[in-house]
Amino acid sequence: MKSNSILDINTRVKDIQSAYSKINGPESIMLDITQRCNLHCKHCYNCSHSKFSDDLSDEDMIEVVKQIIEVNPQSVCICGGEPTVRFDLCLKVAEMLTENDILVNMVTNGYKSDIKSLERLYKSGINSIQVSLDSYNPDIMNKFRESPIAYKNAVN
Repeated sequence: MKSNSILDINTRVKDIQSAYSKINGPESIMLDITQRCNLHCKHCYNCSHSKFSDDLSDEDMIEVVKQIIEVNPQSVCICGGEPTVRFDLCLKVAEMLTENDILVNMVTNGYKSDIKSLERLYKSGINSIQVSLDSYNPDIMNKFRESPIAYKNAVN
Protein backbone atom coordinates (compact mmCIF):
# COMPACT_ATOMS: atom_id res chain seq x y z
CA MET A 1 0.00 0.00 0.00
CA LYS A 2 2.83 2.38 0.77
CA SER A 3 4.30 1.94 -2.69
CA ASN A 4 0.95 2.94 -4.24
CA SER A 5 0.83 6.05 -2.08
CA ILE A 6 4.36 7.02 -3.08
CA LEU A 7 3.56 6.29 -6.72
CA ASP A 8 0.41 8.41 -6.50
CA ILE A 9 2.36 11.26 -4.91
CA ASN A 10 5.10 11.04 -7.54
CA THR A 11 2.48 11.08 -10.30
CA ARG A 12 0.83 14.15 -8.78
CA VAL A 13 4.17 15.90 -8.43
CA LYS A 14 4.94 15.22 -12.09
CA ASP A 15 1.49 16.54 -13.09
CA ILE A 16 2.06 19.70 -11.07
CA GLN A 17 5.55 20.17 -12.51
CA SER A 18 4.16 19.69 -16.01
CA ALA A 19 1.43 22.27 -15.40
CA TYR A 20 3.90 24.81 -13.99
CA SER A 21 6.27 24.28 -16.89
CA LYS A 22 3.53 25.65 -19.19
CA ILE A 23 3.34 28.95 -17.32
CA ASN A 24 5.12 31.55 -19.38
CA GLY A 25 4.70 34.68 -17.30
CA PRO A 26 4.80 35.96 -13.74
CA GLU A 27 2.31 34.62 -11.23
CA SER A 28 1.07 38.01 -10.09
CA ILE A 29 1.49 41.71 -10.78
CA MET A 30 0.44 44.50 -8.44
CA LEU A 31 -0.67 47.51 -10.50
CA ASP A 32 -0.91 50.82 -8.64
CA ILE A 33 -3.45 52.52 -10.86
CA THR A 34 -3.15 55.78 -8.90
CA GLN A 35 -1.23 57.38 -6.09
CA ARG A 36 -4.29 59.38 -5.02
CA CYS A 37 -6.54 58.44 -2.12
CA ASN A 38 -9.57 59.85 -0.36
CA LEU A 39 -8.21 58.99 3.10
CA HIS A 40 -5.18 60.01 5.20
CA CYS A 41 -4.14 56.71 6.78
CA LYS A 42 -1.43 56.88 9.43
CA HIS A 43 0.37 53.86 7.98
CA CYS A 44 0.45 55.10 4.38
CA TYR A 45 3.96 54.81 2.98
CA ASN A 46 3.36 56.51 -0.36
CA CYS A 47 1.64 59.73 0.74
CA SER A 48 -1.46 58.81 -1.26
CA HIS A 49 -3.41 61.58 0.38
CA SER A 50 -1.07 64.19 -1.07
CA LYS A 51 -2.62 66.81 -3.33
CA PHE A 52 0.29 66.26 -5.67
CA SER A 53 0.01 63.29 -7.94
CA ASP A 54 2.27 61.97 -10.61
CA ASP A 55 -0.37 59.56 -11.93
CA LEU A 56 -0.02 58.37 -15.47
CA SER A 57 -2.71 59.61 -17.83
CA ASP A 58 -5.46 57.11 -18.67
CA GLU A 59 -3.88 56.61 -22.09
CA ASP A 60 -0.44 55.91 -20.61
CA MET A 61 -1.93 53.52 -18.05
CA ILE A 62 -3.68 51.62 -20.87
CA GLU A 63 -0.28 51.28 -22.58
CA VAL A 64 1.16 49.84 -19.35
CA VAL A 65 -1.74 47.36 -19.21
CA LYS A 66 -1.01 46.30 -22.79
CA GLN A 67 2.57 45.58 -21.73
CA ILE A 68 1.32 43.60 -18.73
CA ILE A 69 -0.87 41.54 -21.06
CA GLU A 70 2.21 40.78 -23.18
CA VAL A 71 4.07 39.24 -20.21
CA ASN A 72 0.98 37.10 -19.46
CA PRO A 73 0.71 37.07 -15.65
CA GLN A 74 -1.68 34.65 -13.96
CA SER A 75 -3.29 37.53 -12.05
CA VAL A 76 -3.19 41.29 -11.61
CA CYS A 77 -4.15 43.14 -8.45
CA ILE A 78 -5.43 46.67 -9.06
CA CYS A 79 -4.15 48.76 -6.16
CA GLY A 80 -3.21 52.32 -5.34
CA GLY A 81 -3.63 54.78 -3.49
CA GLU A 82 -7.32 54.12 -3.68
CA PRO A 83 -8.01 52.59 -7.09
CA THR A 84 -11.67 53.60 -7.17
CA VAL A 85 -10.78 57.29 -7.33
CA ARG A 86 -10.11 56.34 -10.97
CA PHE A 87 -13.20 54.17 -11.17
CA ASP A 88 -13.73 54.21 -14.95
CA LEU A 89 -10.08 53.35 -15.51
CA CYS A 90 -10.41 50.42 -13.07
CA LEU A 91 -13.30 49.11 -15.17
CA LYS A 92 -11.38 49.47 -18.45
CA VAL A 93 -8.23 47.83 -17.06
CA ALA A 94 -10.20 44.93 -15.59
CA GLU A 95 -12.02 44.38 -18.89
CA MET A 96 -8.75 44.37 -20.86
CA LEU A 97 -7.08 41.92 -18.51
CA THR A 98 -10.09 39.62 -18.27
CA GLU A 99 -10.44 39.51 -22.07
CA ASN A 100 -6.90 38.11 -22.06
CA ASP A 101 -7.68 35.38 -19.49
CA ILE A 102 -5.88 37.15 -16.65
CA LEU A 103 -7.50 36.96 -13.21
CA VAL A 104 -8.16 40.39 -11.72
CA ASN A 105 -8.58 41.40 -8.10
CA MET A 106 -8.54 44.72 -6.32
CA VAL A 107 -7.54 46.18 -2.96
CA THR A 108 -9.70 49.07 -1.77
CA ASN A 109 -10.69 51.00 1.34
CA GLY A 110 -14.36 50.61 0.39
CA TYR A 111 -14.71 54.15 -0.97
CA LYS A 112 -17.01 52.95 -3.80
CA SER A 113 -18.80 50.11 -2.07
CA ASP A 114 -22.36 50.85 -3.09
CA ILE A 115 -24.21 48.04 -4.87
CA LYS A 116 -24.22 49.74 -8.28
CA SER A 117 -20.44 50.28 -8.20
CA LEU A 118 -19.78 46.74 -6.99
CA GLU A 119 -21.94 45.32 -9.78
CA ARG A 120 -20.00 47.34 -12.35
CA LEU A 121 -16.70 46.11 -10.93
CA TYR A 122 -17.94 42.51 -11.05
CA LYS A 123 -19.18 42.87 -14.63
CA SER A 124 -15.81 44.32 -15.67
CA GLY A 125 -14.16 41.05 -14.68
CA ILE A 126 -12.85 41.69 -11.18
CA ASN A 127 -13.23 38.36 -9.42
CA SER A 128 -12.29 39.38 -5.89
CA ILE A 129 -12.08 42.58 -3.88
CA GLN A 130 -10.08 42.95 -0.69
CA VAL A 131 -11.39 45.69 1.57
CA SER A 132 -9.00 47.05 4.20
CA LEU A 133 -10.40 46.81 7.72
CA ASP A 134 -7.98 47.91 10.44
CA SER A 135 -10.21 47.36 13.47
CA TYR A 136 -13.56 45.94 14.46
CA ASN A 137 -14.03 49.17 16.40
CA PRO A 138 -15.36 52.00 14.18
CA ASP A 139 -13.81 54.74 16.32
CA ILE A 140 -10.34 53.22 16.15
CA MET A 141 -10.49 52.62 12.41
CA ASN A 142 -11.88 56.08 11.66
CA LYS A 143 -9.13 57.67 13.77
CA PHE A 144 -6.43 55.50 12.15
CA ARG A 145 -7.63 56.40 8.65
CA GLU A 146 -8.47 60.01 9.61
CA SER A 147 -12.00 59.80 8.25
CA PRO A 148 -15.34 59.72 10.08
CA ILE A 149 -16.75 57.27 7.49
CA ALA A 150 -13.81 54.91 6.82
CA TYR A 151 -15.32 52.09 8.88
CA LYS A 152 -18.78 52.52 7.36
CA ASN A 153 -17.36 52.43 3.81
CA ALA A 154 -15.31 49.31 4.57
CA VAL A 155 -18.14 47.24 6.03
CA ASN A 156 -21.02 48.62 3.99
